[in-house]
Amino acid sequence: MMCASEQCLDTLNVLIAEDYPDSRDFLQMLLEDTVKSVGVATNGRQALEQLTTGDYDLVLMDCCMPEMSGYEATRILRQREGQQKHTAIIGLTANTARGDREKCLAAGMDEYLTKPVLISDLLEAMTEVAKASELC
Repeated sequence: MMCASEQCLDTLNVLIAEDYPDSRDFLQMLLEDTVKSVGVATNGRQALEQLTTGDYDLVLMDCCMPEMSGYEATRILRQREGQQKHTAIIGLTANTARGDREKCLAAGMDEYLTKPVLISDLLEAMTEVAKASELC
């Protein structure tokens, strides 16, 4: 039996933007049975390309990636979207310094979680962001 949050999430197309293979594989495995579809990108540039060609509702965006950071990818995406669309973005980072949350939000992310991410916290954040973005 699905809980209320899973019923909300099962309609979402999610992009995982994460350069670390173990984290990427873990998130993908976790979400495959929870969301409608899962795509993966290994850096911010790849994430932007996939967001241009795919139909994603929510992005789990690692903040520190090679080629282009999650911060920069988020800023570029927000400029592209303008007022026409809002892709929900949850920033994921191992950084826990004061001001990291604000840095994520200032870049245009909707939420922020620190790694290692607890499954319950991730699903709760995804549900809250999806509801706030009127995705479910």
